[in-house]
Amino acid sequence: MMPSQPIADRLKTHLSRVGADIVHAASTRVPPDGLNILIDRAPLSFPIGEDDIAALISIAEPAHFGSGEDTVFDPTVRDTWVIDPAHVHLGDPTGAAGTDNWTGALNESLGCLSAALGIPADATVRAELHSMLVYGEGQFFLPHQDSEKDDSMLATLVVGLPTTHTGGELVVDDHGADRIFTGDPNDITLAAFYADRRHEVKPVTSGHRVTLTFNLLVDHPAAEDTTDDDHTMTTTAADDAGTGDPVDSELRALITEYFTTPVKPRWGGGNATPPQRMVFLLDHEYSRHGLSRTTLKGGDRLRAACLLSAARSAGCEAMLGLSEIHETREAAIDDRGGYYGNRCGRYWDDENEPDIETFDTDGELLDGVITLNWWMVPDKGIGESIESRVGEEETLAVTSTRQLTAHAAEYEGYMGNYGNTVDHWYRRAAIILWPMESSFVVRAEAGSGWALRTLADRLTQGQIAEAAADARSLEPFWSGAGPESLDLALEVALGVEDRTAATVVLTPYGIAGLGAEQAEALGALTERYGTTWLRDLLGSWASSGPRFTSPGVRALTEWVNTSMASTIAVLRTGESPSGATVAEVLISHAAAFIPQQVASAARQMPPAQAWRSLADLGGFVAEVVSAATRDHAAAIVDGLDGLGGDLIPFYVSVLQSAADPADENFAPIVAECRRRLEAEIAKPERAADDWSIPFSGCGCADCDHLAGFLASSEQQSLTWPLAKPRRQHIHSAIDAQGLPVTHTTERTGSPHKLKLHKTDLLMKEDAARRKYCAEQLAWVRGLNR
Repeated sequence: MMPSQPIADRLKTHLSRVGADIVHAASTRVPPDGLNILIDRAPLSFPIGEDDIAALISIAEPAHFGSGEDTVFDPTVRDTWVIDPAHVHLGDPTGAAGTDNWTGALNESLGCLSAALGIPADATVRAELHSMLVYGEGQFFLPHQDSEKDDSMLATLVVGLPTTHTGGELVVDDHGADRIFTGDPNDITLAAFYADRRHEVKPVTSGHRVTLTFNLLVDHPAAEDTTDDDHTMTTTAADDAGTGDPVDSELRALITEYFTTPVKPRWGGGNATPPQRMVFLLDHEYSRHGLSRTTLKGGDRLRAACLLSAARSAGCEAMLGLSEIHETREAAIDDRGGYYGNRCGRYWDDENEPDIETFDTDGELLDGVITLNWWMVPDKGIGESIESRVGEEETLAVTSTRQLTAHAAEYEGYMGNYGNTVDHWYRRAAIILWPMESSFVVRAEAGSGWALRTLADRLTQGQIAEAAADARSLEPFWSGAGPESLDLALEVALGVEDRTAATVVLTPYGIAGLGAEQAEALGALTERYGTTWLRDLLGSWASSGPRFTSPGVRALTEWVNTSMASTIAVLRTGESPSGATVAEVLISHAAAFIPQQVASAARQMPPAQAWRSLADLGGFVAEVVSAATRDHAAAIVDGLDGLGGDLIPFYVSVLQSAADPADENFAPIVAECRRRLEAEIAKPERAADDWSIPFSGCGCADCDHLAGFLASSEQQSLTWPLAKPRRQHIHSAIDAQGLPVTHTTERTGSPHKLKLHKTDLLMKEDAARRKYCAEQLAWVRGLNR
């Protein structure tokens, strides 16, 4: 018995059958009999002769094209003549009977083309003349996409007029397969294709190619429901389908199975769980403004109708969205060093970089990332920017992304761990589905601002238990909604009346955003959940990343230096019964980091770096001591007992950073600073002939030998034969500790000799340090007066 096909593959197979006969480009032809074209009131004969061609070119201008927001002229990209539509009249302006068959012929052709493209039968398709083009020998237009020049524009129509020419084929990229349309010397040819399809006009090899280009505009009948905006997907099943067709029961069963079948993520490990959402990628490109139920193109429209009806019936919610896809693939290199793409048929060598606009490869996929970046909020009818990574296990598509045209590409040469690679970026619209019961989690994961507002709304409606449960469900992914939402987050955390839910809501925010304005809310939270809860929250704010360098510690430092004083003042003087307690918890939280950071700074090498790092801590500690009670300030100083290293610059910096170093809170620091400075001054001055330098090495024999030389008060120089690895070790040891010793290599003999020499910088540094300590001691003693 064959194993069952994975549910995702069965869904793909089922949906691929929907609209399978719809094409992205279609053509037809009509005889020119009775189809009159007047150029400035002069009739045009078919097939168009050379005299008429010359007359057309005489009123034409070189064609420009759009590049981003600009319109540019570049004949290496587009080389053709364009005639303003004001010169062109279709039919006989006299209105004589039988002289204007354009309307009937065009409408009949549009009906045929619209059906092939999958445009709904009840939609009205209008052809709006855009321009007349004349291509002479050698003229062309490189691959490009048409801009949608109107909100209702869906496709482009190219009408080829009868001329005698060769070349000039219109080539439309239909998901990697080229659809080729040629002109006819006897008939009028009509080719219609969706505006997002990449297409080109090949060079004309003889004669002239003359065409009319039209924008195809589609008007849909007014919806029978009262929905104001057809971007929303959460109407009735019939409305979603747009056709009133019955629900596809097989597809409904597949959707139900999809959301109940455990799947293990391809990357990152983890247990197998049912997916929370399905992201079905559509085939066509859409802008934010142009994405709605009624503007879906071709197979997208039919698959969306089928999928949305079945999903609604299966108890799912859905919305339209846009995604950005980034793929990195191997780039094949031939044995001559040239790149050969399996589809583009072009190569590059060492002198020519590949043209990224046509660069493609079927190489192995090394990495792929899909990110949803925008969607329509179903119950609001408005767009919302989001950022949500999509897992491979929750992605579904009938057409693979590699068959589409990338909007950007970048080649990367050999990088050591990887060979030659090419990166492509794509934009794809999507329908995102999820079970109704997962609605909050799915939408919150993508749009945290929405989640917070929704929780606040539920609390306003008295749905406290429901809001608390939803808040707890945020824990696996919640990253907050930006610092500007902290006040709302505090409000929600208080309203859920649940310690765990409150912690989940507030954990991503950190302490940096707390100020005097938030003091009252923090006091109320502590009254409701207790001081242990507050300490745990503060701990979670400080624990993100490695200690001493983490964002949490940096945020704490920022908060202490900018907002601590005002926050503590409001807590102590405000109406909250817990205000004073909260103030002490905040001060204790900040003070707990002082011994750790001082010890870390004191261990840095060289000693000059340690002095700078210790001095940098002065402002932080001064703020904490200033905010603390007298007993708490004394305890902070007691917590530094037993720390090794030279802490003089630390104590001096604390006092110099204090607004009032003579305040009683700083008395223990003044006393300790004075004691250390007096002890330093009491040391005997270095004798003029004392060259001893303290040093602590790694304990190896070479470091011990170096220590012996450095400890000598008489020996100033040393010549030391050492092999290269041992010399490098001694070089590093001297540089790491910033010793006043030159160390050079004399490259004679074997092994080479390491020459060490103690410099008079030793004497200068000792004298400067002694002068600094004397000056600071005089200042500190003055604080006691």
